[in-house]
Amino acid sequence: MRKIILTIFTVIMYSLMILSSLAFFPLVCIVWLFTAWWDRRLKYVALGSAFWASFLVWINPLWRAKIIDRHKYKRNRQSILISNHQSMIDVLFIFLLFPIGRWVSKIENFKMPLIGWNMYVNKAIPVLRGDKKSVLHMFKLVGKAIDDGTSIIIYPEGTRTRNGRLRNFKTGAFDMALQFKQGIQPVVQDGAWRALPKKGFVMQGRHKIYVKVLDYIPYEDIKDMTGEQIADKVHKVMEDGMRSLNKNYDNLPV
Repeated sequence: MRKIILTIFTVIMYSLMILSSLAFFPLVCIVWLFTAWWDRRLKYVALGSAFWASFLVWINPLWRAKIIDRHKYKRNRQSILISNHQSMIDVLFIFLLFPIGRWVSKIENFKMPLIGWNMYVNKAIPVLRGDKKSVLHMFKLVGKAIDDGTSIIIYPEGTRTRNGRLRNFKTGAFDMALQFKQGIQPVVQDGAWRALPKKGFVMQGRHKIYVKVLDYIPYEDIKDMTGEQIADKVHKVMEDGMRSLNKNYDNLPV
């Protein structure tokens, strides 16, 4: 019975999300029309998109979000913002920080109606995983975004976790930090993998999702390291952050 109720509720919530998105996307386009020609950072387009995503969290009675140490995120400080990836909904919870930046995302996401269209409006950066030409093009677009004065937002794991543990990091985000002389803003979140697991589309009841902003890592602290060394350093920092959110983190299956 519980599974049937959750399935019905999920269908209702997805329907509300689609209807609200039909209203929000044109509003974001209007913001783009009036600001994109002078706002190279696309600050107001990003904020409009963040409000849209936050609204989708606020209207869902099954999700309760808690932001920890929000003050550590400086919206006007350029950085490579990285987060762990637990679920397809955790993007919504990162948006609760109202970040200013260009998302790096797999190219398949750009084909989704409304969401993919909004990614184009925000100049999100597509990448075809495993394709060297696509990766080189991604770095070129990252350089343009940095020149525009904005930040980059990326998941260094490359894919979602199945059990809440951090996966190994790919070095791309950290190579970006070195190449474009940017600091790193780590963020950890926990709970989304329970609310909507990697396998399946049915919401799994009431859950509290935590988002914690960790200490900013200046470029000066990493400039003499390799991408792999930075990845290892940041992975350890983020694992400590995960332990502060989940006391049972070390007992999760590897």
